Amino acid sequence: MDHDDRQLCLCTALHTSCNPKTCDEAAARKAAKLVIPPASFSSASPGDAVVETTIECLRESSNRGCWTCSILYYALKDKEYCAQYISNSIRVSVWYGNGHLKVSLLGPEFGPTNGTIFLDPSQYIPCTAFPGLTIHKHTASVESFKRLEEWIQVCEKRHQCIKFNGSRLPRRVLDVGLKVTESKKSRPLRVYESEGQSDPYIALSHCWGSSPVIKSTKANIHHRRDFIKWEDLSKTFQDAVTITRRLGIRYLWIDSLCIIQDDLEDWKMQSSQMLSIYHGAYLTIAADHAENGQGGCFAYSANKPFRVELISLPERFHNFAKAFIHWDADYGLHPTHQNFTDTSFIKSPLSSLAARGWTLQERLLSRRTIHYTSWELVWECQQDRQCQCGRLSTLKARTIMQNFHHSFHSKFRNQTKDLILLWMDIASDYSRRSLTYEKDQLVAINGLAKYFQENGMQGYIAGNWTASINPMLLWFVDPSVGPNIRRSDEYIVPSWSWASSKSTLRFFGRFDVFEQNRYVARICSATPLAAAENASGQLIGGELCVIGRTIMLRLGHIPEEEQSSTLLNWYLVCERSSTICYAYPDYRSEFETMFNRGEHVTGLLWSVMYDPALALKDIQSPVSSYILILKHDPQHPNHYRRVGIAILMWSRREKLSRSTIEINKKLPVIGRAKYWFKDAKLSKLTII
Repeated sequence: MDHDDRQLCLCTALHTSCNPKTCDEAAARKAAKLVIPPASFSSASPGDAVVETTIECLRESSNRGCWTCSILYYALKDKEYCAQYISNSIRVSVWYGNGHLKVSLLGPEFGPTNGTIFLDPSQYIPCTAFPGLTIHKHTASVESFKRLEEWIQVCEKRHQCIKFNGSRLPRRVLDVGLKVTESKKSRPLRVYESEGQSDPYIALSHCWGSSPVIKSTKANIHHRRDFIKWEDLSKTFQDAVTITRRLGIRYLWIDSLCIIQDDLEDWKMQSSQMLSIYHGAYLTIAADHAENGQGGCFAYSANKPFRVELISLPERFHNFAKAFIHWDADYGLHPTHQNFTDTSFIKSPLSSLAARGWTLQERLLSRRTIHYTSWELVWECQQDRQCQCGRLSTLKARTIMQNFHHSFHSKFRNQTKDLILLWMDIASDYSRRSLTYEKDQLVAINGLAKYFQENGMQGYIAGNWTASINPMLLWFVDPSVGPNIRRSDEYIVPSWSWASSKSTLRFFGRFDVFEQNRYVARICSATPLAAAENASGQLIGGELCVIGRTIMLRLGHIPEEEQSSTLLNWYLVCERSSTICYAYPDYRSEFETMFNRGEHVTGLLWSVMYDPALALKDIQSPVSSYILILKHDPQHPNHYRRVGIAILMWSRREKLSRSTIEINKKLPVIGRAKYWFKDAKLSKLTII
């Protein structure tokens, strides 16, 4: 049968990039002058080739001898829940774009399950419908280093991330002992004291963990300048030295060796240089998977569960390349990839490195980073992200690092708005991480704060920006993530700051902080009580002087046997109107103590938010009023501490008239808040 007479297969659209001389489906498509329609599937991008079919149709096409449809059918038919339903009831979407062939299953009782199909490129592949992918068994392999070098070359030639004529070296770096050209002798591995010269260097981002870490101290720094024994280095440090040498870079910065750990003045000075150290590095090595120094950078990826399955094909296709399917894990991504897309919906960090507080600024301030994960290498720079399996390049959601650089470098940005929203993202991400020492809470993001200041943000105090402090106070502790614990009294952060919490937190009204939110309370001043003008970034306390409307409220608690899965078990009672609103405690134990004592709290009406789109759709709560929950400080008159936040929502039982939603000049409140705060007078108070 010639191509003009052949019936087109349902998979023909997937062969748009195949050579008609070697691929029958491409030849048939060319003969039929088939025009590929635009992609309509939600996960596809414009221009992607899309096929929408069923498992039954794939089975029939496979029986007719189609190699492509056979791979699709045998990849999907044994999926655990496919056998439970009639094959025609399971919809299959297949789309080819950006070098990948992706599939999605959608059944009557389960949501979309996604995967990517690829072939072993070392075997015969008759066409390019399926991408080839070599699974590297070790991230220290020759192929892995070659891929890293390719990413660096692409970045240097095509990106604006970094142009090196040589960066100024940090005060101390490791000289990794590259060979001297003339003598061919290796220099000893040692700590090198820089005199401000410019040379490329690599920085390491790693977890200290509980294992002993080699350090530089006052007692041994003079020995470190002469020589460091290889066997004294941890596995992670050894691997970092190996990577640095393989890339032909002479210098490597490692915190424990390049900062004198028992010299407070040196620690303060060097810890204040994180912006210049990581921002100026030629490359940052991120030891993502290592929990401590013994974990190393490199990993045997073949031993890791990556949900890659060999597709068992009929015997007639055994001469062709082996086919594999890579199933996505929870959140639609493999855990290796989750750290490199939008992580706002993920409750906890997804790697050892992402769980540490200091490493957030190390990642964001680095212009380009090579991540050594448990499965593969991941490249991240200001303009791109790539991985060895190639799938990260197909993900649409930007990483926090990409949002970070977009907010600073996009010429279309609204600088104040974008930077405040970005800082909220940073605060939320940072709150999920842990610190060995509580005193480092603000020090560990000091480099980020400096970067924001260098780009126009002003008035930094206790992790907030006074120019836009109103939305920053709408933080709440996520009730679904672990206990909320009060910070130690040894390190005092003002109660109104998100940095006072050790719990995972989020922000209310994040996407409406400038459009729909109206801030009712007015901040007169924000003043640190004692801010040491040193490099550490530490401060003690801070005051907010506020003018607003306050009322006394009673705490209520839902009994454990009546609690729902929403985890909103606390509420405020307005005895005047006999109504309640849900409350989010900053510290549950403090709420419990006040509740058991029958203490009242002070409610400060902070802001109101109205969403016209919700009102038009008759949604129950188009109006939200945010109330800061305060506790009087008995030692200081008219001083209060923040203990929580509450949302007062408009009720469907109330008629939403124009007079209800308009801001009244004398009493700027909306919805039910007008009943709670009807007779409240303006008062001046100080939040500490």
